Amino acid sequence: MCTDNTVINMCLNYSDFFFNDSFMTNFFNLSEPMDDILSGFHTFLITAYTLVFFFGTVGNILVICIVLKKHQRQRLVDIFIGHLAVADMVFLITLPLWTASLSLHGLWPFGNFMCKLASYVICVNMFSSIYFLTCMSVDRFMAIVLALDTRRVRTKRYAQGTALFVWLFSMGLGIHVFFFRAVDGNGHCVDDLSLAKTVFSLLIRVIAFLLPLLTIGICYTSVAIKLHQHFQQNNRVEWKKRRSLRVGLWILALFLLAWLPFNVLVTIQTLRESGYLDLDPDTKLEHGLALATCLAFSNSCINPFIYFWLDGCMRRQLLGLLPYKVAGMASRRRSSLTLYT
Repeated sequence: MCTDNTVINMCLNYSDFFFNDSFMTNFFNLSEPMDDILSGFHTFLITAYTLVFFFGTVGNILVICIVLKKHQRQRLVDIFIGHLAVADMVFLITLPLWTASLSLHGLWPFGNFMCKLASYVICVNMFSSIYFLTCMSVDRFMAIVLALDTRRVRTKRYAQGTALFVWLFSMGLGIHVFFFRAVDGNGHCVDDLSLAKTVFSLLIRVIAFLLPLLTIGICYTSVAIKLHQHFQQNNRVEWKKRRSLRVGLWILALFLLAWLPFNVLVTIQTLRESGYLDLDPDTKLEHGLALATCLAFSNSCINPFIYFWLDGCMRRQLLGLLPYKVAGMASRRRSSLTLYT
């Protein structure tokens, strides 16, 4: 009889793209009180994923509509924002599959191909998200720090070309899922255990997380220094630059909050499974990894709310899509909040 212990296994299945799954078959021997806790955790996850799917879908559709509507007056950063919303939207389409599997205590009823495809979508979402954030930081660096030196490069044509390259590169990085991911004999969607998979997992941590994160850090640090030097210039252009920087920093901070624990714990787990780290097999690492994976998935519904909250241009476009009375109430509410901030 299946118990709620498999709820943890379900979350671990999600994070299984980059390392082997041998720990899943030798998980904790939990007591009855812990079973009750996991039963509540199971209900919480299903509810949370349903809310993430609903709000994420609505928010990202609105962002995509706004970006498309103001096609002729797009800022370069809007191009990357639009592609980031598409990446999140594609992932959210697969979330009901994982939620259904979670409700079945980790069993995957959708077949081997959908196991590979849904896992591939998650990989591409993670890779493309960090690279589009990198593009946004580089764009801010070029606009504020380099300024006149990059006017010929900062065009919509170059931005669209960069976005296309990000998609192709991310899809290429995720292709390994079709070779390593499958439904096992127990009906779970998991990875095969292999040395090649372990090596690739560690390589991915560098290529698709550490290097982009280093680039983002350098760009935003340089931008912050530049803006600090011109802090006394309270003209409209400088104010808009600082506002744009704040949006980027909030998006980056929430991305790190969602994905950094996942990447750190996946690296530790990979090194443990490959024998490079000598850790107690009864460690609580699996619990942390399960929670980190679930936290990472929630990132796909957060970004639209950051845009509407901090980006005045996006907010005005959103109000333009709402019925007149609703838009008027939202505008007055925002104005009243601004008086106290």
